[in-house]
Amino acid sequence: MKKIVYIGFIVVVLMTLVLGGCRNAASISRPRTNAKPYAVVTDDLRRTITLYQKPKRVVVLTASLLTFCDVFQAPVVGRTTIRSTQVKVPRAYQQAVELGPVYQISMEKVISLQPDLIILGSRTQKKLIRPYEEKGIPVIALQGKTLQDEKNALQVLGMVFGQSQQATQICKQLDDDVAKIRMKIPKKKKKIAILHVTPSAVTVELPQSIAGNMAELLYAENVAVQHGKKRGDVEKVPYSLEVLLEEDPDVILFTPMGSPEKIEKRLQQELKGKAAWNHLRAVQRNKVYVLPEQYFLVSPGLAYGKAMAYMASLIYGVKQDEFY
Repeated sequence: MKKIVYIGFIVVVLMTLVLGGCRNAASISRPRTNAKPYAVVTDDLRRTITLYQKPKRVVVLTASLLTFCDVFQAPVVGRTTIRSTQVKVPRAYQQAVELGPVYQISMEKVISLQPDLIILGSRTQKKLIRPYEEKGIPVIALQGKTLQDEKNALQVLGMVFGQSQQATQICKQLDDDVAKIRMKIPKKKKKIAILHVTPSAVTVELPQSIAGNMAELLYAENVAVQHGKKRGDVEKVPYSLEVLLEEDPDVILFTPMGSPEKIEKRLQQELKGKAAWNHLRAVQRNKVYVLPEQYFLVSPGLAYGKAMAYMASLIYGVKQDEFY
């Protein structure tokens, strides 16, 4: 009889622990029904996220959004690992726990931080949403590629961290910076190609990428547009030297991602090592440039105007300070 009572007691204790754990996990995003929402936002995947309190432990899994979080003094406890030496982590987040590169995030580390909000990339990290939400953690998916993406992210994060008015002011400043630069662009259009280079491949960027969208705002004619999909969220299309020779752009821009040694090896294999490369007008006129990673590998953030002026100076051959 004592044995039966003892076993029954153990079962009750285990059920209490399990139910208590479930209650704690669910309460992160589903508190009592009479609780008033703190903020209701729509992310870039058109998902509606309801937060019942201001986040106190935030995890950011994409480097492009760290700058915006810093503007609103978000309490970031964990972040993606940034390998580029050019991309700087905001001072406030340098001691935040590193969770792995953007494509290799450690879910175990993320969960161990007990975050009450996760912010991730809507295109590159979409598959991570469900696993975290199943743990009861709210997830906001944002994208920092185009200028409109940046403004959307600012507005959403402004609401999340209780600074909507400041977000609106920043968006207006970004629009003003862009408008001033566009007014000073020479009337004659330039034909450009933007080549994204990694150790394993060379692709051509479209207007949905950071550099591609900025070039479009600068009235540059991107030779890849008519050969690729401009609609949807496609950022890059396969590279073709034949197409590049046919279009013969005035300016060629590189956006590298990887170690300089491996990038140079890939360039030699795909471009520089081929005789046809030297027949391109941009190559003959020394109009081939490598774009800085802090502006074009990740979103330039609040430095959008400065990044745009830099690109404008390369495309149109005008000093940067004349634009910005």
